[in-house]
Amino acid sequence: MVFFRGLRQMRGPLVRGESTSERLTRLLLLVTVFAICALLFQWNTQRHLDRLKAKETIFDATGTLTADQKDALLQFSQLFKEEFGMEVRVVVSITPLEPPEPNPSVIYLALKPDSREVVLQVPPLAARALGEETLTALRETHFPPYFDDGSWPKGLILALSTIWNILLNQSTAVQ
Repeated sequence: MVFFRGLRQMRGPLVRGESTSERLTRLLLLVTVFAICALLFQWNTQRHLDRLKAKETIFDATGTLTADQKDALLQFSQLFKEEFGMEVRVVVSITPLEPPEPNPSVIYLALKPDSREVVLQVPPLAARALGEETLTALRETHFPPYFDDGSWPKGLILALSTIWNILLNQSTAVQ
């Protein structure tokens, strides 16, 4: 019983004040400070995660893509993830292109502008929706005009836009 008697005499360590309203005000301010700290921590963590995701989504070894073009590609990537559950990975390389293992949830688009190489891998369901003609056109005839005049970043965005539009039309036709 000695233990419980000692608890009655202790004052609260967090909030002290002369009146009840002062203690309540101090308690609310303390809770507000903790809430603001938690929100700022969450915001900072999300910002770092977005930056890491951007590095995973877009890899530009040439350094040619502008910040606006990278933002457009990231927005496309987010749209593909939200609408179709597929990730988009874009690689602009200065070394020979080696396609990764096919992944059923990743659209992989790699370019090597110097040698005019294009690698496009799409998940099997998306490949059926796009059709072999479209995939062949994107791989073989879409990019050469953009390589010729040096506007391949525009061609890259337009290729993803083409894939997006066809998949979106296919999904709305099914619904």
